[in-house]
Amino acid sequence: MEFLITLAVDIAGVDYGKSTGLPTALGIAWAAPWANTLVLAVVMALFVPVMARRFGGWAAALLALGFVAVYPYYEFFIVGYLYMHGLTATLPLLSVMCLVGGGGGWLRAPVANPGRLSPEERPLWSWLPERAQARRWFIVSALLSGVCLWISPGYELFMLLGWAWAQRWARAGWAAI
Repeated sequence: MEFLITLAVDIAGVDYGKSTGLPTALGIAWAAPWANTLVLAVVMALFVPVMARRFGGWAAALLALGFVAVYPYYEFFIVGYLYMHGLTATLPLLSVMCLVGGGGGWLRAPVANPGRLSPEERPLWSWLPERAQARRWFIVSALLSGVCLWISPGYELFMLLGWAWAQRWARAGWAAI
């Protein structure tokens, strides 16, 4: 996965070299410390609006704030840190958020009559995804998990085991634990 960071550095470095008239190698040397920060900016630009659409503005604002305000996490993206720990910490988080965005396995029943639902049940029914929407969220989650397994299996393995345990608990209840 260092390939992605190297690619980001090369693109930024070549652009900086062309805009300042410096040789490409000096442009890359200037841009290299900023690679992880660029990755964080791209992740925030891509996922925060998607999360705002699915989970609401407060959840997206909390996600964006968490990306930059939780120092142990943000430390992976500071200028000059040239390793992939930022992506290996971000991908499991986004993978789980996509699983939750897909309803976590629960779907909106297409035959249900919303008029028969109680006022407490209506917001949940309207939030739950339909089958096609859940499938899209699960595909994105699988892609993110696959990329994280490719980068660093240790991070993603614990997330997948935790999700499997939570699903088992949710389906069987406390008696299965």
